Amino acid sequence: MWAQCTCRVYILCNDFDKARAVARTDPALKQYVEQQHTQHLLQNKNADGLANIGNATEAIEIYAQQGDWGKVHQLAEQAGPQSVIKYSVR
Repeated sequence: MWAQCTCRVYILCNDFDKARAVARTDPALKQYVEQQHTQHLLQNKNADGLANIGNATEAIEIYAQQGDWGKVHQLAEQAGPQSVIKYSVR
């Protein structure tokens, strides 16, 4: 129980590395921390952070909303042919 509370405090402080360290032995808690981190990045429109954790689709969408077409096309190429096709027409 203390691990869950501790993780929540770290998450509220946006200290996801410490939350991960506390959750390292609990798979369900680790998943919760990762979900919260992803939500934090989405809410803050942090495309670089999303790309760094492997959420290419969400990162591409944010880059597109921001008009950063260089990064859209660069990340789409890494994501695969379907992404290249989808974003080449925008």
